[in-house]
Amino acid sequence: MDDYWREQVALTSRSSFIFNGELCSLAGFEHGKNGLTLSLARTNYQQLLYSNHIHEKRRSGPAPEFRSRALGVSTMLLSSDDQIILIKRSARVGESPGKLDIIGGHIGPDEHAIDGVPDPFFAIQEEIVEEIGLHTHSQLACIGLLETTVTRKPELLFLHQSTLPTVAILRAAANCKSDEIAELLTIPNEQTDLTAFLHTRGHE
Repeated sequence: MDDYWREQVALTSRSSFIFNGELCSLAGFEHGKNGLTLSLARTNYQQLLYSNHIHEKRRSGPAPEFRSRALGVSTMLLSSDDQIILIKRSARVGESPGKLDIIGGHIGPDEHAIDGVPDPFFAIQEEIVEEIGLHTHSQLACIGLLETTVTRKPELLFLHQSTLPTVAILRAAANCKSDEIAELLTIPNEQTDLTAFLHTRGHE
């Protein structure tokens, strides 16, 4: 793990984005009549990158025993004119550089804590502000917990229904100038448009 981390830091074109911050990991969860209850522990970015690396490297073989279980937070952002906002990740980020994604990040056990308890809603609101400069004065709901197919990383998925039209969201993102985002894309929130988009660009 240490050797892999040193290799990543040595890639100077990405080094400004590689730092070993503290993250929350998913130790367990329960889903009942009162909603979703999470049990969280601590991990860090070094463990996350190494965990992703060994799963991508060994995807055709048995699952490795080590998993950081770093809990991601991501949001589907819908504009008031019913467009889905996607991002193309910068080539300099540690996870999935150059890939298409939705807005998201991670939960800091201290950075995103309220009264000593990590708050996923606080974390995703901070990510929305940092990545596209958009303050969430509209509906934000947690709609699921999923696990990525390759790296087996858990993600809390949110839905952010904005009161702003697409043009205003894109303007806010342009003014924000996040180094983690190379491009913003929009897709009409219709099944046929989504299917066509995934057919042509799903590999990204």
